[in-house]
Amino acid sequence: MQNRKAIQLLKLLTKNELKQLERYVQSPYFNSNKKIISLLQWLKKFHPTYDNATQLTDERGFAAVFGRKKFQNQAWKNLLSIFLALVENFLAQESYNQDQTQKDLLLLYYLIERRAVHFFNRRVQHTEKQLQQSPLRGVEHYHYDFRIAELKHTSAIIAQGRLKESTVSDIFKKLDIYTIFCKLRYCASALNRQFIARQIDTEMLPLIEKTLTELATYDFKDVPILTLWHQIVLLLHYAENDYHFHTLKQHFNEYEQDNSIATGEWRQFYTVALNYCSQKSRQGQSSYLKEFFELYQKMLNKQILMVNGQMTPYRHFTNIVRAALRVGEVNWTVRFVEDYQHSLNEQIKENVLNYCQAAIYFYQKKHTEAWQLLHAFEFSDVYDNIDQRNLFAKNLYELGEGELLEAHLAAFKTFLHTKEQIVPSFKEAHQQFARILSKIYKLLYDPNTTHEIITKLKKDIQQTPSLEDREWLLEKCEELERGG
Repeated sequence: MQNRKAIQLLKLLTKNELKQLERYVQSPYFNSNKKIISLLQWLKKFHPTYDNATQLTDERGFAAVFGRKKFQNQAWKNLLSIFLALVENFLAQESYNQDQTQKDLLLLYYLIERRAVHFFNRRVQHTEKQLQQSPLRGVEHYHYDFRIAELKHTSAIIAQGRLKESTVSDIFKKLDIYTIFCKLRYCASALNRQFIARQIDTEMLPLIEKTLTELATYDFKDVPILTLWHQIVLLLHYAENDYHFHTLKQHFNEYEQDNSIATGEWRQFYTVALNYCSQKSRQGQSSYLKEFFELYQKMLNKQILMVNGQMTPYRHFTNIVRAALRVGEVNWTVRFVEDYQHSLNEQIKENVLNYCQAAIYFYQKKHTEAWQLLHAFEFSDVYDNIDQRNLFAKNLYELGEGELLEAHLAAFKTFLHTKEQIVPSFKEAHQQFARILSKIYKLLYDPNTTHEIITKLKKDIQQTPSLEDREWLLEKCEELERGG
């Protein structure tokens, strides 16, 4: 019973939505089957988990609905099928109720089909006004703008019996914006996956090239959100050219006060920029560490990291702490943790704060305190777990715990090797970190270590394509050269 599709859908509903579903199935307009009402009354007792395997059975459900009647599998399956269709229709209705423009469009389509031009003209003016009054200009806005223009064109033909050129040109302009918007978002999605996960879509690449060629002379100045999506695609497609990153930053500043761009869109733009900076810093371009930190500062100022009062996902919190500490902003980090700890989900708050405090201790050279904190917890998230292991390794090195460090690095390498879900570039950067730190520690206690050997290792660090904590590793080599 627990695996029934209807049960899986019911699990998605909030308490309030379940009440709305009750009203829905009790309405004779939507449902005339009283057994469906009885079924829902029985099922709602198990909300929201529906995990009582002994009580939530087909037989008990059948008895709750049909009374003393002998269990009939087919009758029960038929009822569940009807109930599933009703739940699906309810979810569609809820979605419909939340989109006033979509409701208006469906009404306009109906009026066109009935050739009620007079009613159409009055309603379409209202719909257009409502759409234009909304400050946000996302893909849905331009989609609706195009569809309204299309309907107005059809209405003009019905009313006048001929093609009206002005409405055709309007349709083309609005269709252009909508299709360009969609193409740029799909291009950005494909390129971002290629940039982070190194998954090259050979079928998509020529389409991206074609899109960029077509848009080379397009004037985006009147549509800020298209300017930003276009720049995101350029940044990811020509990732080696820093010019596109700095141009993107200029656009961020230019449109910072633009209310037509939704918070969700800004979050996507900044996330791409953050990923770009992260990759560049792992490739040895240390200036991007500061860029990474400054992007996060802007995101905090714009409050685009918060969803319903919580920093989502919480990994942004630990990313900010690491970024700030790596650029030397220890005091700023302490204030950040204090000011924003309320934004963490209670379930992960303690572990995150322990990690952040351990990181602060590490950069304050309080290695014993950091070691004690890192021992007190373990992240379940694989990426934060890796960062925790990385910090633990650096701390063991600073404490001179050779045997523990060797054992930890061996376990770290095995962990990285077995976690196939890790993004390749992230995995490689930490694998190389573990390899090089192991070499440094061995040289520290090797009496035959020479200046030439250390110089060779420094060259290895500088030339490794993707490496975590490159600057710290080079710093440890410098200490080796100075004799510890």
